[in-house]
Amino acid sequence: MGSTPTASNIDRVIATIVNGIEVARYGGLKTEEEPAPHDVVAHEPVYRLRHYYPDSPAGLPPVILVPPLSQVAVVWDISPQTSAVAMLREQGLDPWVVDFGDPAVEPGGNERTFGDHVLAVADAVQRVRQATGRDVHLVGYCQGGIFCYTATAYLGNAGVASVIALGSPLTTLDIDRVVPQDLFWGIVGLESKIIGKTGLPRWFVTQLFNWSSPHRNIRNDIEFLLALHDRESLLPREPQRKFLKTGAWISWSGPALVELLELLADNRLVEGGVVIGDRTVGFADITCPILTFVGEADFLAPPATVRAVRRAAPNADIHECTLPVGHFGLPVSSHAKQKTWPGIGAWVRWTNGEGDLPDFIHELEPSSDVEAPAPRGSIAGLTYGAGLVAGTGFNLPAALSRAGKHLATTVVELSREAAAAAPRLVRLESMGPRTTISYGALLDDLARSRPDKVAFLFADRVHTHAETKQRIDSVVCGLVSAGVRKGERVGVLMHTRPSSLVAIAALNRIGAVAVLHRPGHDLAEEIRLGHVTKILADPEHAATAATTALPVFVLGAVHEDRDIPSGAVDLEQVDPDHARLPAWYRANPGCAGDVAFVLFGGAEEQTRADLITNGRWATSALAASTACALTPGDTIYSSSPLHHPTGLLLATAAATASGARVALIDEFDPETFWSQVRRNRATVVTYTRDMLEPLVDAPERIRKNHPIRLFVGSAMPADLWRRVSDRFGSVGVLEMYASTRSDAILGNVSGRKIGSVGKPLPGTPRVCVVEMEDGRIRTGEDGYAVPARPGQVGQLLVDASGKIFAGNDIALRGVFDRDDEWMATGDLFRVDRDGDFWFVTSMPGATEQPDECLLELRAVETAPAQ
Repeated sequence: MGSTPTASNIDRVIATIVNGIEVARYGGLKTEEEPAPHDVVAHEPVYRLRHYYPDSPAGLPPVILVPPLSQVAVVWDISPQTSAVAMLREQGLDPWVVDFGDPAVEPGGNERTFGDHVLAVADAVQRVRQATGRDVHLVGYCQGGIFCYTATAYLGNAGVASVIALGSPLTTLDIDRVVPQDLFWGIVGLESKIIGKTGLPRWFVTQLFNWSSPHRNIRNDIEFLLALHDRESLLPREPQRKFLKTGAWISWSGPALVELLELLADNRLVEGGVVIGDRTVGFADITCPILTFVGEADFLAPPATVRAVRRAAPNADIHECTLPVGHFGLPVSSHAKQKTWPGIGAWVRWTNGEGDLPDFIHELEPSSDVEAPAPRGSIAGLTYGAGLVAGTGFNLPAALSRAGKHLATTVVELSREAAAAAPRLVRLESMGPRTTISYGALLDDLARSRPDKVAFLFADRVHTHAETKQRIDSVVCGLVSAGVRKGERVGVLMHTRPSSLVAIAALNRIGAVAVLHRPGHDLAEEIRLGHVTKILADPEHAATAATTALPVFVLGAVHEDRDIPSGAVDLEQVDPDHARLPAWYRANPGCAGDVAFVLFGGAEEQTRADLITNGRWATSALAASTACALTPGDTIYSSSPLHHPTGLLLATAAATASGARVALIDEFDPETFWSQVRRNRATVVTYTRDMLEPLVDAPERIRKNHPIRLFVGSAMPADLWRRVSDRFGSVGVLEMYASTRSDAILGNVSGRKIGSVGKPLPGTPRVCVVEMEDGRIRTGEDGYAVPARPGQVGQLLVDASGKIFAGNDIALRGVFDRDDEWMATGDLFRVDRDGDFWFVTSMPGATEQPDECLLELRAVETAPAQ
């Protein structure tokens, strides 16, 4: 006989059916709970500002809660039992919430960028501070914490009492345990352009996170179904279950997602260089206290990625609270109810000087960010990769960019960088005197291919390629309308600033020659040597330029009190929309053999003019960018003025050839150097001896946690090089030699021989050290120059046969062969048995030496060739 169902079993089945119908209809059980009272006090295009418990007494410490990209603002008020705003109010705080809304619903939501969210948080800080009269405590969950960090740095800590971050990762994860990194990032990068335009829809984000931990997801669903008959036992946890299952998730804005994850991929959140609006910020500028909450079982934001804030914000007092929960348990769980929100209340009181911190909040140790990530399964790892890293478009992990392979850039040592360097090397080898190439042309190429990317930075302000091109075009109109023509030599007397870079580029685009004067030197002599017919000056030097009796144009610093000399042309007043370009004008007509710039060396009666062709500039640009292994992700820090060879031929040239950014610094200051490096995320720093010595001698604390991978420059003594290596062991040194009187460029790309300038860089001409005797090139019985033996000091000659050069020097002919041509550099070198060159010194009277050598060699020019 079969058993007869009891009444209790029948009631259980009926309850299961009834509750199941309710779940199917409403997505969950109806709890009839009311949200916490709040007012919407601001409704901006990117966010709404909610004020919870608006009737609370005035004077309470304000706390602003910021949700992540993927979740609705209700995450802070899921139910009365788990409401963050309610618990914060119980702690005597004044809760406010930033509500970004759903990008799929909000006007222009799918076009929002990472910077838009940061600026929204910064605006909320200012509004709440104005309304309450008190500095605010920022609380962010996941990406919301990243927004809080960045907004605080953007505001310079103004108005922010502290930052509190719940599971906010600042670095990417090691996914080698799931799939090889290069393969994974390559596959993900294929989707970046699509995701950047479409974003991720809500249904995808919901499934993504619900199945980020499949075992737990299936187990929770089974437990819910088995308990579906017991409504009373399910109701307390139902709001949280229903929220995570269906109501928590919103779509992701494509541009915001891609931009955020590019920052993670390039490690910019830790190393600096985050671009917000037209400014750069770095977390190293955060000085207010920071409290992080770390989930021991958090696979979306493992402890090591959250604790990276210790490296990112070395100037902040940082504490942490570790909970035995996963990512979602940090704001909503029994542990959150016991520690997260009471801990935040205690933290706010402690920062205000009231009471002590609980024992579960402790100071974050400097070494605590090096631990291994928490274990996770393959599905979880792939979920993280697909959801949090999809669309970044970068090809190699950030760790690879900091390895030593960036120094391997000669033909033999290029290794894996060869593919990226190959187009530059081919361009160098194929360049002839009539090849159309110039600074202006390369800038135009970047404006077409990377219009929204950063071209250069100055005073922490960002200038994109599109903005730079627009500004250059405007200055071109002004110069041409003022009578500047192709081939004309125009003096540039300006401090380092955006307008000076634009002026040089505009002259180059016209095809004129930019004669770069040195402020403080003999202007009249430089005008004579440079054959200058007009002068372009900034307002600070306009009066000096006016004393020359040459036509003067003034550019830069637009404000009412600009003092423009009488008769000077103010180019800022020229309207480019009404300026007509003449029929002869053609943008970027310069060929490699055309003189493009004039630089000056020496002082007083020793002043000399060095003519730089477009080809010479391009050779420096392509060779230096190859030697430094520059990519568009790099930023070059340059405190050398543009009238110095390092500024013109290395920093700005190499950046233009590679698409890297250049941070122009008007004056080097060792006290502000590291903060500038972090804000701009400078990865390559051009150096001089006077610059490196104070950095090496600086206190240990100011050089930690920086993004620099390479110092590049010339004339570093071996003893200083050793000190640099001892002090900054992880940073490479690329010692170079570049002569403004020839196309010679040598580089010690391996860095193994301290003090050596290495070998000629790929694509640059041959060089040879020849014996000297009584100040002249020594010749043999056949009349040809005698090459120096290994270790013997002699003068460096540069092969000029068929090459592109310009200068006041005359080529030496018949040096080693009847028909060859060589340029004498006037510099003494020795070569070791491995073929590496070592700079010794410049010859006395080097400016006259080439002519003396020429006199001797002419006598043997007709000698038979060997």
